[in-house]
Amino acid sequence: MQYPRIYAGRQRPKARLALLAALIVLPLIGAPFWETKDAAEWTDGQVYALLTASPWAKQTKVELNLEKPQAAGAPTWKELKIPGSGPGRPEQPVGSPVGGIGGGKPKIPRDAQLLIRWSSAPVVGQALARYKASRNGAESESKPAEGSESLYHIEVLGVPAIAAFAGIPVLQDELYRSASLTTKSGRVIRPESVYATPQGEVLGISIRFLKDKPLTLDDRYVELAGKTSVFEFRKRFELRAMRSRGKLEL
Repeated sequence: MQYPRIYAGRQRPKARLALLAALIVLPLIGAPFWETKDAAEWTDGQVYALLTASPWAKQTKVELNLEKPQAAGAPTWKELKIPGSGPGRPEQPVGSPVGGIGGGKPKIPRDAQLLIRWSSAPVVGQALARYKASRNGAESESKPAEGSESLYHIEVLGVPAIAAFAGIPVLQDELYRSASLTTKSGRVIRPESVYATPQGEVLGISIRFLKDKPLTLDDRYVELAGKTSVFEFRKRFELRAMRSRGKLEL
C-alpha cells in the first residue's frame, strides 16, 4: 500500500503518534525524583541518596599525609551514616580520636572517603529536614534549616579528626587560604569563612562563599578545591544537574 509523501519512511500514522507519545513520556520517566515529587513524598532511600550521592552531594577519596600509615583507620562517612547533618555528635557513638584509658593506640589512616555537599541548596535543606525528622521519630516534617541568601554553604564531611593534629585553628586557616570555587571560564571565588567541628572521630568542615556574583547555568560547572598539610581535595559539580523544578539550586 502506498502512503503519501508525508508518511515517507514507511511510518504509519499510528506509529508516528506512538513515537511522539514515547518522546514526551520518556523524559518524564527518566526525571529525578526531586523534579517529579514534593519533598513530603520522598522515600527514606531517596532522602539518603540526595544527601550522599546526587548532583549536590559527591564522594571523593583523598590520601592522608600522616606518619606510620596502617590499613585501617577512622570510620568513614558511610559507617557513620550521614555525618554533618547538624552540630554535635555523629549518629553512631565512636571512640575518642586520641584513644582512652586502657585502649590501644589510635590507628593512623592512609586515606579517607569524604562527602562534599552543597548544604545551602534548598533541596538539600529539605532532605536534611526529612532525615532529622525520621531519625528523631517525628511524625511531621521538621522545618528545613534556614539558609543565607548571600552565601553558598558547602560541607566537607568525614575528615579524620587526626588530620587536625596541629589544631583545628591551623586546619581552618589552611583551608581559608587555599579553598576556592572555580568555574569553567576560570572565575575564582574565595571563601568568606571556614569552620571545622569535631564529630567523634571525624570532622565536619563548613566552607562559605559570598554570592555577590552568583553562579549561573552559563558557568557550566564549578570545581571546589582545598588543600591542607595533611590532605587535599578537588571535586567538580555540573550546574545543569543541580536544578530542582527547573531552578538552579545552590
